[in-house]
Amino acid sequence: MSFVRFAPLLLLSAFTLALPGCGASADSGPSDAATDAREDGGLDRAVRFDDEGPVSLVYRESRAFGLVVLEHGAPLAGVRVDLGLEGDAQDSSLLETTLTTDAEGRAVGTLVAGTVSASFSLRAALATGETARLAVQTVAPHEVRVTLEPLYDGARNVPQFEVRLLRGGACPAVYPGPADPTAETVLTVDAAAPAFPLDRGLLFAGLRVLAVGLDAGRPLTWGCVDDVTVTTAGIDRLAVAMTDLPWPPPGRHEIEIALPLATLAVGVAHEAFAPFAPLLDGERDAGEFVIDGLIEELRAEGDTAAVEVLQTSRLADGLDAGVTLAVPDLGAAVAGVRDRAAEFLRVAAFAGEVDLGEMDGTGNGEAVERWRTIGDGTTTLPLAAEDEPAVEGVVRTTFASDHIALGPHDLPLSLGRVVALALSHAAGGVDPDWAARFAAWLEAELPCATVVAALTASADLVAVCDAACLLPLCETWRDGLTASSAEALADAELNYNTLQATSSCAFLDDGGRLLPTGRCDGAIEAHWRGFADVILSGTWSVVSDPLP
Repeated sequence: MSFVRFAPLLLLSAFTLALPGCGASADSGPSDAATDAREDGGLDRAVRFDDEGPVSLVYRESRAFGLVVLEHGAPLAGVRVDLGLEGDAQDSSLLETTLTTDAEGRAVGTLVAGTVSASFSLRAALATGETARLAVQTVAPHEVRVTLEPLYDGARNVPQFEVRLLRGGACPAVYPGPADPTAETVLTVDAAAPAFPLDRGLLFAGLRVLAVGLDAGRPLTWGCVDDVTVTTAGIDRLAVAMTDLPWPPPGRHEIEIALPLATLAVGVAHEAFAPFAPLLDGERDAGEFVIDGLIEELRAEGDTAAVEVLQTSRLADGLDAGVTLAVPDLGAAVAGVRDRAAEFLRVAAFAGEVDLGEMDGTGNGEAVERWRTIGDGTTTLPLAAEDEPAVEGVVRTTFASDHIALGPHDLPLSLGRVVALALSHAAGGVDPDWAARFAAWLEAELPCATVVAALTASADLVAVCDAACLLPLCETWRDGLTASSAEALADAELNYNTLQATSSCAFLDDGGRLLPTGRCDGAIEAHWRGFADVILSGTWSVVSDPLP
């Protein structure tokens, strides 16, 4: 960062001073109105101030004064003159207490006004006794004003500046953070009229002036100059080079992500119910679907006799209708889980946080993006259990004047995990173990004991496969449905286990002000590895206020 540095401004005006080298004759020399005669009454040597007085100084003002020593009206060189203050001088002082006249009999000293109103005399005395006195008064200055001139070429249009004044301080290399009112004088000025009154106690002192651009109280820019001396005339243009502060500021911030998952995730959810397709498509009712499944299971076991009897008995004994009566809502229940999961995925949004690191000298920094939950506005589901690694990725971040951008980075979030959470939620659970959740759900919706009770109405079937035979047969088939559904998700878990994302957000409106919401809103593009040709474009937002 570059800083504008001002040289000290010391007001050293002479009291109507005739400067050395200007020449002075006895006829046109300084007034002797303030000169004491020698004790013997002779006037052959005299010391006189250039100003007849009285003179007035404001607090802390430094004022040069001139005097001359004459002998018989001619300048006297090399004469020592002792200075002093008489009367109630309070904390006023002299920079020199002894002067020596030059070739023209002249000498110049400096009087420094104190910080208390007072009236006193400045005394100049020669070793031979000649003395001159000058009446002096110190008074409070009129209001001294300093006008800030921020030098800035970025996009941020801050409405206010916080000005921090520190006597004798040096500008820091990096932004120091919040002001310290116990050590600094802190003022706030409007950007439209950035002038401020200066406390008289800070006049003629080397000041560090640190300016912070504020929008809604949030620091967005900063700059600093040091060794600034303000005289009683004030400063009309105090130039301060301003630079952007990282925004959103370093720290942990909430993020919200909306991705259109329906294209991929809903497809995977439907694949999880592929074994139920005849039932869901209306090709078979519940009884037909169940008995078809049991026949296939008997074939798999090689029990051809039982297959033939079951095929015959389903027609002769009306077993299809009997089983339908036993599990009349099976089709609607399965469709309900599938459809609720699909709807959840269509409107789902992710939430988490981003840890923004400090910005380096190139305007870049490191961040950690962490996705914690997925929700539909009503229900929020954790993406990882407490004992599982977080869904997070490290990313290079660019801090610009009006936006931040997160470069390409990987997040260990599988498509299978996302779909499993939605399905589990639709089936009444909150964990991603879809196989266990679906097994418990299907056991309740398709109780094999109830199915077997309907089947044992056929004496012919019982003769070849009784209840003890049919119950494990039904349970094995039902377990196969669960395994098939879980296998569809396992494929999405294995092959599409990493989400690659790039995101950015803007935090200024068209006028260069922070968005009224205080947020940083933008976009994200992502794809699951394995679906590189399917780009998901959504929204990505950062809540600017850091989390505790």
